[in-house]
Amino acid sequence: MIDILVLLKIFPVFLLALASPGPDFMIVSAVAISRGKNAGIRASAGIATGVIFYTALSMMGFGELIKLTPSLIIALKVLGGFYLMYLGKLLWKMETGQNALINGRIRDPYSTALLTNITNPKAILFFISLFSLVITPVTTLHTKIAIITLMGAVAFIWFCCVALIFSHFSLHKRYARWQKYIDRVAAVFLFAFGVWLIVSLI
Repeated sequence: MIDILVLLKIFPVFLLALASPGPDFMIVSAVAISRGKNAGIRASAGIATGVIFYTALSMMGFGELIKLTPSLIIALKVLGGFYLMYLGKLLWKMETGQNALINGRIRDPYSTALLTNITNPKAILFFISLFSLVITPVTTLHTKIAIITLMGAVAFIWFCCVALIFSHFSLHKRYARWQKYIDRVAAVFLFAFGVWLIVSLI
C-alpha cells in the first residue's frame, strides 16, 4: 500500500524547493534560451535523473552514512563548488560569438545538467532533511518507490516548463541581442554559488 499522507507531507516542500532559483534553474534556462526547446528538455531530463538518484540514495540510508562520515559532505561541497565555478567560467568566456553551452566542451545538455544537480551538495542535504522527517522504518516499499518516481516526474515536468518558456521564439530573438549579458549573469551566479560552497567550509 502507498501511504498518501507521506506523499502529501513531502510534495509541497519539494515543489517550493523546485521553484526556488538555483544552479538547476540556471543551467536549464541557459541551455533552453541558447540551444532551444529540445536541448532544454534534455537538460530537464538530466536534472530529473539527479533527483531520482539522490532520492533513492536517501531512501537507502545515505543520510546515516553522511552522519558517520562528515568528510564525505565536505568532499561533495568541494567537488560541487569547483564544478559550478568551471561552468561559470565557460559561460563567461565567449568563443567565436557563441556561448560555452554551444561550443564543443559542453556537447550534451543531459550530462551537463545531471552533473550540475548531483555535484550540488545542497540537493542531498535537502533530501536527507526532508525524508528524515517523514520516512520511518514502517514506511512501505511501495510508498518509497512512489516517492522516487513522482519526485523524478515532477522535477522533469517543472524544468520542461522552464525550458519551454525560455526557448520561446521571442526570447530567442532578444537573446541574440543580449546574449553576452545574459550569459555573464548566469556565469556570475554559477561561479559565485561554487565559491560560496567552498568558502562555507572555512
